[in-house]
Amino acid sequence: MSTPEKNFILSIKKWFELGLIQLLLLSTVPIPIVKAEIPCSFERLRILAKSLRNESPPSPESREIRSDRHRFKFQIPANYRAVISGDNILILSPEAYEFHQCQPRTTLWYSAAKILVTNSSLHPSASLQQVFERQSRRGQEGIFQQVSIAGEPALRYHSQSRDGLTRSYFLFSPQRTQTITISSWVNSVNDREPEVLSRITNNFEILFSVTENPIRIGIVPTLEFCGLAVWKYADDNLTHLL
Repeated sequence: MSTPEKNFILSIKKWFELGLIQLLLLSTVPIPIVKAEIPCSFERLRILAKSLRNESPPSPESREIRSDRHRFKFQIPANYRAVISGDNILILSPEAYEFHQCQPRTTLWYSAAKILVTNSSLHPSASLQQVFERQSRRGQEGIFQQVSIAGEPALRYHSQSRDGLTRSYFLFSPQRTQTITISSWVNSVNDREPEVLSRITNNFEILFSVTENPIRIGIVPTLEFCGLAVWKYADDNLTHLL
């Protein structure tokens, strides 16, 4: 074989190998997924608002929602979504979630349930009733009930506002520096428990693995003996001796 023909064959071979390498590289580079933005025209908002009148029922399957920031977790229907809106965690149906993408500021009124976490203005030693009376607003209806959520004391009550009637559960956060209010819309005080609210409260779990305030250890001399003490707050009473 002559040299020109040999060079030509080698050239074709190199181009083929280079093309094959490029093809392999292209096949392994992930294609970015571009999420289409939902157009929020007036017509689309009208359609979405109409769909809220016929929302999807909660599915029997559940999904777990975990808030490491607030140190609790709970379950909601698998076809529902949880979104953060200010200090609230909103639980939305598929239709309400789609509406939320267009009108996030007004979704609060279309949520199936919500969880509100607020700072407590009282010392952690204050009772749940005392904290509630400090934070609550007028408009409670019916009798307050002492219940238990995740093995922790809680208050069950109803609250009336111009937007409607809500059923709520009020309890402390893990270290009692915040309060957690779980609520849902109801038609009357005697209504049965809403499915989504029931799913949340029955599977609510407080995560105690991380404390809101670091545990402090120090030497505490007493009249009888000197030992190590453990406490959770700078002005807290002695928790226990080691």
